[in-house]
Amino acid sequence: MKTNCCIAACIMLLTCSAPAFGDVRNDSSEIIYVKLDGKEDVRAVPAKTQFRGKQDGLAIPARNSGSVFKTVRDINAVVHQDGTVSTFGGNIVEKLGQLIMGGWKEEDFVRQYPSWKKLYEKSEELR
Repeated sequence: MKTNCCIAACIMLLTCSAPAFGDVRNDSSEIIYVKLDGKEDVRAVPAKTQFRGKQDGLAIPARNSGSVFKTVRDINAVVHQDGTVSTFGGNIVEKLGQLIMGGWKEEDFVRQYPSWKKLYEKSEELR
């Protein structure tokens, strides 16, 4: 019984005590777009700058037209010069969530989640 309580306490600490993150750093030479957390709003992030705040994902029209990159709660992202995206931050549960639910998404994802439509439209600007 004592072991079960210790395990439950550790899980609660891992899921509840992580600091809030969600920033996106744009190390590329292209403009990227970020979808604000829980909203349809999209913000442009110029080359070599950073978006500070919670976000749901991003788009890189010059590199991945017609795709959006989903992040989960408290996950930071870095867009590299070659257009690849690295993620970091979050606790173990959020990292696992990013691995399972995050990453590049196509048009069918946007049909299922309409709040992503504005970001998806930005991703197609250079098509």
